[in-house]
Amino acid sequence: MTLFEDAQCRDYHQFDYNSSWICSFMKTTEDCQIDDGFVNYLVFTYCSFGLNMTWFAVLLLSVWLIFLFMSLGVTADTFFCPSLRVIADSMRLSQNIAGVTFLAFGNGAPDVFSAIAAVGNAKGGDAGLAFGALFGAGVFISTIIVGTICFIRPFYSVQRPLLRDIIFFLLAGFWLFVVIWDGKIVLWETLGFLFLYLFYIIVVLTGRFVNQRIKIKRGIVVTKNDFSSETIIRRKESMPRAPINIQGDSENENEAEEEYENEELTRPLLSRTHIEELPEIGFSTKDALAMTFIPIEKSEWEESNLFFKLVMILKAPIIILLKLTIPLVDYDGPNHNWNKITTMINSILAPLFIVFATKIAKHKLFNEIPVWSIALIIGLLCAGLVWFYTDFYDKPKYHLVLAYFGFIVSVVWIYSIANEIVNILTAFGVILNISNTILGLTFLAWGNSMSDLIADVFSARKGFPNMAISACFGGPLFNILIGIGIPFTIKCIQLPDGFVIKHNFLQYFLALFLAISLCSSLIFLPLNNFFFSRRYAFYLIAIYAIFIIGCVLIESGVINPA
Repeated sequence: MTLFEDAQCRDYHQFDYNSSWICSFMKTTEDCQIDDGFVNYLVFTYCSFGLNMTWFAVLLLSVWLIFLFMSLGVTADTFFCPSLRVIADSMRLSQNIAGVTFLAFGNGAPDVFSAIAAVGNAKGGDAGLAFGALFGAGVFISTIIVGTICFIRPFYSVQRPLLRDIIFFLLAGFWLFVVIWDGKIVLWETLGFLFLYLFYIIVVLTGRFVNQRIKIKRGIVVTKNDFSSETIIRRKESMPRAPINIQGDSENENEAEEEYENEELTRPLLSRTHIEELPEIGFSTKDALAMTFIPIEKSEWEESNLFFKLVMILKAPIIILLKLTIPLVDYDGPNHNWNKITTMINSILAPLFIVFATKIAKHKLFNEIPVWSIALIIGLLCAGLVWFYTDFYDKPKYHLVLAYFGFIVSVVWIYSIANEIVNILTAFGVILNISNTILGLTFLAWGNSMSDLIADVFSARKGFPNMAISACFGGPLFNILIGIGIPFTIKCIQLPDGFVIKHNFLQYFLALFLAISLCSSLIFLPLNNFFFSRRYAFYLIAIYAIFIIGCVLIESGVINPA
């Protein structure tokens, strides 16, 4: 049976169909096929379950979607971020440059890779999933998360860095709106997103340099440049928890500004829990295997309530898989997380995972040798070298090289998981007959923002509200500029005439409410002496409620400008 090249996957809703017909339709219609990923969830739904059991298939996919979101967060926080920190350190980057480049990328990895996957899987110019996710996450973070932070801990914010991030965020949102409104994106426009982030980095570094020179002249520069989470927490807990008076206390102002500016350096530590604790000395092969295959710490299990124990159980399978395939170099772990047995297993399984995940395993070199066999041989050779030339207790000299390898494997994992998330949401859109944009601004935006909500609320409770607010504006800014810049640059290189965008009123509505939330902060905070109050928290939450109601009315056709 040939593919229905002109048919759209959603067209099946218009026909009177039975289970066998719709299964054939999903298998043979070109628009229903997946470009990336491993499972066609539409075929799974309609060919594995009858029409009367579609609800059960959706329920199963919903549980699988939750697991994938958890897996995405674990991969980024526990494996990807530590690798980036080690790479930045090995390149001898300053903390300022590392913070706004490598570590910002680590924090935004789930959003950026989800956007890349969504654009890569866009059919017929429908990149609504990417636009909805980035705009939706921006609105969610700048209203719900900011509102939650200032409701939990009202505080005085710093001035210059906050205004800088809000203004750049507005510029990024406006640039994206112009591109969507035009209906077509060309190469120079995509490069504009990347150059805008480069300009943002220059502004940040210049501002920090000038600020440090001013501090030196005033004699208040901080001499100890230690931004580890433990050091900062100890420093803050030893100081009185008075609110920051921007006008009257210059020392507190500088401390708050430093806390805000170094958010990228501390947040990966604050949001991440270690998945293993290596003993300092004298552990056996049995201990090493136990640390590899037992993903839950006994002490953490005993201290957790029923809900978090359930979360640990759900996360356990993916943690085991990640530990088996990703070499982890972690400066916060004893002996930088060196484990000889785990490294040997990584050496064998990581190359195999890469070739199978990228779907080149069955390709043959010289029409004779399958790629997977070469990967296996290389892995076995590397494992042999680790066995004969490393020690159980002391990390080898080349240990940091594993961070680069771990970075590559983490990227493959994150992109693979993001592709599955995008494919599930696309299937939901077809099954439920709702737009990709509404799926992006709800499920994808909420799923990717949950880790931000937890990390930022944790930071605020620990006494770092400025650091949390920095994440709320700097994080989505990075996600939009890089999450749009990278995938559309790739698309425009492939399509020299540009990428035609299928746009709609809902996307304009998203841009409008992102502008409302950002302009509210830009206007209200200076008028309120940069104080985030509980009244402002209720206002932001109300904005998001109106936003969601408006999106539902537009999607359902109640509001229809056409």
